[in-house]
Amino acid sequence: MQTVGASHGSIVLGILPLATAVFAALIAGERPSLLFWLCGIAGAALVITFAVRDSQMTLAIGDIWLFLAGISASLGYVLSGKLTRFMPGWEVISWALVLTLPASLAGSLATWQPLFASASNQAVSALVYLGLGSMFLGFFAWNSGLALGGIARVGQIQLLQTFLTIGISALLLGETITTEMLVFAVAVVGVVALGRRARVSR
Repeated sequence: MQTVGASHGSIVLGILPLATAVFAALIAGERPSLLFWLCGIAGAALVITFAVRDSQMTLAIGDIWLFLAGISASLGYVLSGKLTRFMPGWEVISWALVLTLPASLAGSLATWQPLFASASNQAVSALVYLGLGSMFLGFFAWNSGLALGGIARVGQIQLLQTFLTIGISALLLGETITTEMLVFAVAVVGVVALGRRARVSR
């Protein structure tokens, strides 16, 4: 997010539903139909095309990091959704945080800079929201939804965050929203909406 805009990043992360479906098939035993896969591949192709076009026909370093983050997130979603079949969603995210605490502390210490101690109230508030809201309490509901509705199918809802991020980045960050962004966003969400109607068995 240091090298690409938030609105750009939201469309690049449109790869999440397809990656989630792939991991759901490999790890969680779900079997999406051919139509589902075709829609997922079409959505991913739209996302990659947008990322390359918006970066003057090259993939920016931010795009590569976002793709890697998307793969990591998708794998985490599938593992969480699978575990939530056997335990409550809040327990899954709580145990995930406990088990990753040593790595989180080590990473924090390794990247610590003195200027962090004088962070603005706005920056601290954003960190608190991300930590407690988006990355903790939000997963109470998300993990339960994955278990109830099926990981691959519910994972497609992630495309809604594209529209939300585009709107919020314009409102809070003053980013320019182009017609091309909106066209790609609508196309990707349309493909995923069609894919959500496809059969997914377990």
